[in-house]
Amino acid sequence: METCVDVAAGKMVFPFIDVRQMQQDPIYSLSRKEKVILEALSSGMSNRELSKSLQISTNTVKFHLSNIYEKLSVKNRAQAIVYYYSSQTAGMKDRD
Repeated sequence: METCVDVAAGKMVFPFIDVRQMQQDPIYSLSRKEKVILEALSSGMSNRELSKSLQISTNTVKFHLSNIYEKLSVKNRAQAIVYYYSSQTAGMKDRD
């Protein structure tokens, strides 16, 4: 709440970010495009739906998915989705 009041008053606010945590969590190693794909993947989109939504070829989707799996040390889309949601949940706990 205090942060909202500060921002409304025109103050610049910089949230505390533990850089060590960022270096340890592989989710931070994903490129911007990989994060977008992972988020869309978590909503249940198929490769074809991802390619249409992001206006890229299905081969490009597969290439990005392969990179995501490698960076997150997972073997398939189901594991990547579980990783994504567990990362989101952990991030929310850190904010509380």
